[in-house]
Amino acid sequence: MAHVIRGGNGTGGRRGFLLYAVIFIVVFISILATQFQMVARNQQQSAFRLGQNEVARQIAEAAMDEAFTWFYRKTGSDTTERNWVVNRSNQKCRIRIVGVEQVAQSLVRGDLTPKIEAEARLVDFRNNDGTIPYKPDSAKDGHGTVEIKVEVKLLRGSKQMASCRLVRHHDYMVVSMISPRRN
Repeated sequence: MAHVIRGGNGTGGRRGFLLYAVIFIVVFISILATQFQMVARNQQQSAFRLGQNEVARQIAEAAMDEAFTWFYRKTGSDTTERNWVVNRSNQKCRIRIVGVEQVAQSLVRGDLTPKIEAEARLVDFRNNDGTIPYKPDSAKDGHGTVEIKVEVKLLRGSKQMASCRLVRHHDYMVVSMISPRRN
């Protein structure tokens, strides 16, 4: 009995199997490479956003310190801001942040523009704190809470790339001080 050689070189049908195995391995490696590229791009974007949000937070912290200092200085003397507190206005008081605005551009990337907004509003006012009998000398005397809000946005054109909003409450007290008379 004579043997029949298939495929002409004695390998039989294995050459076709090897072709399918190589194609399967190439497709599998291509899928892995594509997935790796997508994950790497997402990680890069996440790291960029995280870094920009941290810069926005640091700018907001500095702006909050400047806003509180501005508010403290302005309400200590006879100004419209002091009258705003004493008269318990319902309107918001816009705070201009000058120092941090000058430095903020050097903290962000060259293609981003920082936008800083700050405002104060009176949240609460009470003539009695409930602990001791308190008889105010004036209807304007008492304890209050002012809310200072700072919002920082990092913009690329009109698109917002990062932002941070800080809101802090500070207590204040309005007291009538009467100097002794000298007759």
